[in-house]
Amino acid sequence: MFLSTYKTTIRNIIRSKTFWLAFCVVLIYCVYDIAFVSHYAVYSFEENEMIWDTDPRFVLEYKTFVKQAINSAEMLLRLSMSIFFVITTVLALNRDYGDRFFEIEKAAGVKPSCYLFGRLAALISINFGLLLLVHTVTFQWYVLSRGGVAGMAFWDYAWEGLVRTARIDLLMGLPCVVFFVGLTYMIGSLFKNGLPAAIMGMAYGIFCMLVGKLYTAGAFVTFFQDYLRPEPMKMFWYLYYYDTEWFEDALNTMQTSAGRAFFSVGILVGVAAICSVISYFRLRRREV
Repeated sequence: MFLSTYKTTIRNIIRSKTFWLAFCVVLIYCVYDIAFVSHYAVYSFEENEMIWDTDPRFVLEYKTFVKQAINSAEMLLRLSMSIFFVITTVLALNRDYGDRFFEIEKAAGVKPSCYLFGRLAALISINFGLLLLVHTVTFQWYVLSRGGVAGMAFWDYAWEGLVRTARIDLLMGLPCVVFFVGLTYMIGSLFKNGLPAAIMGMAYGIFCMLVGKLYTAGAFVTFFQDYLRPEPMKMFWYLYYYDTEWFEDALNTMQTSAGRAFFSVGILVGVAAICSVISYFRLRRREV
C-alpha cells in the first residue's frame, strides 16, 4: 500500500504542468546566476583592476572552487528551490482536496499511515533528487565556464566536485527538503486546502531570506540564522572548507563544530517530524 501511494504520488506530480513550469523557472534563475552574475573577484596588479569571475581573464583557484560548492547550494536553498519544494507539496495537497485522491485511496483500503508516509516519501524523493541534479549540474557548469580549476586536471576537479555537492546536499539540502515538505503538508492538512500552505510556505522562505540580510542585527537574528533557517549557518560553516587545510580555522572563526552543525539540522528534521505527526492525526480524523 505504501509503495502504491508512493508511485501514484510521483506519477501525478510529474504529470503536472505547474511542476515543470516551476522547474523551468528554477533553471532560468540558475542560468542567469551563472552566466551574468559575478560571484568572486581578484585584483590584478598587472592590469591594476579587479577581475571578476565573468571576465575571461579570471582564474579559478582551488580555494574559490571549494567555496563555490557550498555557496551555490546556499543560493539554491535560500529561495528558488525552497519555493519549488513548497509548490510540489501543494500540488500533492491539491490532489488530496481537489481531485478526491484521498477518497480513492481510502476506498482501496490504504491505511492513513501508509497514505501519509507514502506521500511524504514521494515528495522528499522528487525534491531531493532534483536538488541534487540541479546543484551538481550548475556547479560543474560554473567551474567549466570559468575555465576549470587552476593546477587541477579535469577529472580531478570533476570528481571532487561530485563528492562535495553530494555531501552538501545530503547534510544541508536534505534536511531543508524534509522541513519544507513536512511544514507545508501540515498547513495544508490543517486548512484542508493547498492555498494557505502555499502562501505560508513561501512566506517563510522569503522571511528567511530577508532575515539573512540582518545577520549582525542581534542575538535572536544570529540564533535564527545559525539554527532555525532551512539552511542553518552552523552546518553551512561546518561544510564550508570541509576536508581542506582551512577547515579547522573556519570552525574556530565561525564558532561551529560537528555537534552544533548536526544539532542545527536536527532541529529542522525534528520540526518536520512534529508536523508529520500532526498531519497524521488530522488524516485519521478525516472523513471526506
